[in-house]
Amino acid sequence: MKPNILFIVIDSLRADKCHGNEKTSVTPNIDRLIEGGTYFAQNITSAPSTIPSMSSILTGLYPFECVTKQEKFFAINDSVDNYIKKLEENNYNCYCTIPKIISYLGFEKIFHENLEVYDRTSTLYNGLGEKIVDRISSYAMNEPWFYYLHLYDLVWISSNAHFNPGDGPDEIRNNKFGMNQYERIFSVMDIWFGRIFQNLDLKNTLIVMTG
Repeated sequence: MKPNILFIVIDSLRADKCHGNEKTSVTPNIDRLIEGGTYFAQNITSAPSTIPSMSSILTGLYPFECVTKQEKFFAINDSVDNYIKKLEENNYNCYCTIPKIISYLGFEKIFHENLEVYDRTSTLYNGLGEKIVDRISSYAMNEPWFYYLHLYDLVWISSNAHFNPGDGPDEIRNNKFGMNQYERIFSVMDIWFGRIFQNLDLKNTLIVMTG
């Protein structure tokens, strides 16, 4: 029986905020993943921006080998072999939930009709999390599945995003969940990861989490 694969990308994630002695966020669900799985303490990105680095992750190639220019932007070169194609060749059903702002930069040519997009201001705590939990708990994805989940919660608190901490749950304003907004948001994300994991068959699901 082939395992399902949940592939979580947390945009703008810093390693020192999810593991180690310096972090002040509260992440019991991620901690359990680390304790029960494999953790890479030194993970160096191949590029400083989303599309080139994700192109490398999906192809195993350097960015200059797997991106193409689309007007003023870089996009994933769908003519290059990628792991999604390989998974489909091995009878996996591949799905993707991703911010609309980057969805047209190659992802639509890889996931086709199984691409689901959301507004960049959507977060796990303001509706997106419920949709993800519902998708998994309702068995909407045909097994075996590969589910690429790209989250923008940490990008939303950047200075030009007009983040309002009053719009979120109480944990965002509680120092027990982190010494700054970034770490408190990460604590809230971990709460939702717990809810998502509860609806998975963990004996038959491989969870990959990266930034």
